[in-house]
Amino acid sequence: MTSLLIICLYLGVLLTLGVASNRFFTGTSKDYFVASHSIGPVLLLMSVFGTTMTAFALVGSTGKAFTSGVGVYGLMASWSGLVHSAVFFLVGIKVWAIGKQYGYVTQCQFFRDRYESNFLGHLLFPILVGLVIPYLLIGLIGAGRVVLPITSGAFPDLFPHP
Repeated sequence: MTSLLIICLYLGVLLTLGVASNRFFTGTSKDYFVASHSIGPVLLLMSVFGTTMTAFALVGSTGKAFTSGVGVYGLMASWSGLVHSAVFFLVGIKVWAIGKQYGYVTQCQFFRDRYESNFLGHLLFPILVGLVIPYLLIGLIGAGRVVLPITSGAFPDLFPHP
């Protein structure tokens, strides 16, 4: 019962945030995907880092630490800190500024305009969608794997154990 209460409270907080953000934004795709280019580089770095700290990293790192030892967390933190920061400052800020200047929302728009090739934009779309699908599925599987033991199997139909 406590688990159900915690999950309901969490969903309530998410709904409250959603309703509150609806009052501040216009509801366009540009608002949803890139916050109307209104965030600065620090918040952008934090959101990119937070995006990678999902079930893929959190649940996967726990399993790896179980088999390889606690050093996995240090390795993960150091590489994430170094690689994210380096790529962000060497590439990300420049691409972010160009996207803000020209109003790009997607990578396809950027590469299509950069290389003046509609074909490249059409070629990249299925590739990028194909790369995002496993990432999304890992998030859903990770959520199920976390909710199942937390709720002691209270929702077996919603989160079946494979």
